[in-house]
Amino acid sequence: MFRIVTTSRLTGNISHGEPMFTEEQALNITKCLNKDYPDFNHTIEKYEPPALSLNVKGHRCSYGDLTFIAHPTPSASAEATPIASETPVPSASSTSSAKEGTPQQQ
Repeated sequence: MFRIVTTSRLTGNISHGEPMFTEEQALNITKCLNKDYPDFNHTIEKYEPPALSLNVKGHRCSYGDLTFIAHPTPSASAEATPIASETPVPSASSTSSAKEGTPQQQ
């Protein structure tokens, strides 16, 4: 994506717009702007968004497991913290006993 950079010829102040144009669109717009507004110099600039880095060390994921904890063995305090859920999720032990011990209704 490209954005338009505006420089004031009188003060030297520099500002820029949002990165929303292709290179061709940005060039066409700056051509018109430089013609209509001679007190400003309009150029284009290729914009690369900054890389995202997530620091999730020590946080639980939405399922409540210890996926994001950096150490292989979780601490006792991490296991004791319950995670509230709006809808109950059956555990593996409850689903296997339900299949074995109770007949299904038809």
